[in-house]
Amino acid sequence: MMRESFEHIFESIAPGSKLDFFNLLLSPNLPTLTEEPTYDLVILGGTTYPPKPGVAWMQNLKDFEHKLNSVYTKQKVMGICLGHQTLAILNGSIMGYSGEPELAVTDIPLTPAGQEFFSNLTINGRSSLRIHEFHQRYITSPPSGFKELAENCQILLSDDDRIITFQGHPEMSAALMEELLLSPTSKESGYTSAINSEEAKSALLKRANLDHDGIAIFKSIVDWVKRP
Repeated sequence: MMRESFEHIFESIAPGSKLDFFNLLLSPNLPTLTEEPTYDLVILGGTTYPPKPGVAWMQNLKDFEHKLNSVYTKQKVMGICLGHQTLAILNGSIMGYSGEPELAVTDIPLTPAGQEFFSNLTINGRSSLRIHEFHQRYITSPPSGFKELAENCQILLSDDDRIITFQGHPEMSAALMEELLLSPTSKESGYTSAINSEEAKSALLKRANLDHDGIAIFKSIVDWVKRP
């Protein structure tokens, strides 16, 4: 369903886009990059699998991110959730652990720089975005060479305007959140503590079905990608 979610979004905002998908949990293969950008955008997504140190797929991800960070320096990159966290850590941030999962549609306040970046959403005076959250870990401070587009390091943009990262999930829907929440890996990772009763589950799914800015956020991303 994750793949279908991305396909739906890009078909809505950029019809005819060609998307390539790579899953490190199933195969170590990753896209071949060159000095000149191979893709308009590389998206590093999230996972419900615990990111345990020393696991092969996690090391492959770190190696790939290192190349994106220091070798393929013309390639635009978007990090989501785990991609947000690992890119920030690569650049010097420290990760915290909340102990309780943050889930469903949440308002995140934008910084002045974020209001300018997401001008298609803030033109009528809005100063926050509504975005799905699905995480327990978080970045404690902005990494070197990045600025905050949203408070509490929820959205980061590199100073060279090449890498943008989101703690939240602009690609997520209520159906996708429910599917992920009920997966065995979510139970292993502790996410199911948020639905320890029928009342809690009902309240969570109600918040998951609230309107959010996912597609509008991706419109801003596409505009950003097109900028030289």
